[in-house]
Amino acid sequence: MPSASHELPVDLIRNHPAFAVELYREVSGMPLPQTRVRDGAAEATHTAPAEPVSDSVGVCERPAHEHEGTEDVRVKAVITESQLKWDARKQSWPAYVANVRHRNQCPVVLMVITPTNALARRFAKTIDLGCGEVRPAVFSTESLQPVTDPDEAEHHPLRAVLAMAASPTEDTDRAEALFD
Repeated sequence: MPSASHELPVDLIRNHPAFAVELYREVSGMPLPQTRVRDGAAEATHTAPAEPVSDSVGVCERPAHEHEGTEDVRVKAVITESQLKWDARKQSWPAYVANVRHRNQCPVVLMVITPTNALARRFAKTIDLGCGEVRPAVFSTESLQPVTDPDEAEHHPLRAVLAMAASPTEDTDRAEALFD
C-alpha cells in the first residue's frame, strides 16, 4: 500500500490537475499552452492493470476550432510519478509515455516528484530508447520554500500544502499563512 508521503502529491494533482502543469512549467522551464486541464487518470490507471500504469495523468485541452469538430482538442498530457526512493527498474516510464500518447493522441511529458534533491538528480537521467528518448522533468519537494505569506498561500494553496508536508515544523506562521 502506498504511503501518505507517496500519495499526497499525487492526490493534490488528481484533485487539481492544473497543479501538475504548474509544477512542470517550474521544473522544466518549458511553456505549456494556456488550456483547461482535466484529470486523465481514468485513462491510465485501472484496478487490475494489464499494462504499466502511472500515478497520475493531467490532460491539457483547448476548445476546438471550427474545422476541428466540437470536442475539445488535447494538446499535452502531463504524467506525474511520485518516487520516494531510488528504483532502477523505472524503465517502465517509456511505456507510460507511450500508453498515454496512444490514448490521448497528443504530446506527453513525464514529471517525477521526489522528496530530496539528491534523488531528483538520480531520476533526472534521460532514458534512451534507441529510436528516441524519455527525459523526465524532476521536481524535488526539498526545493520548496516554506510559505509564510498569506497572499502567496492564497494564490498557490497547493504549493503551500506540499511545502508544509515536505518539511513539517512547529512554526505556526506557516500554518497561519494557509488559514488566514
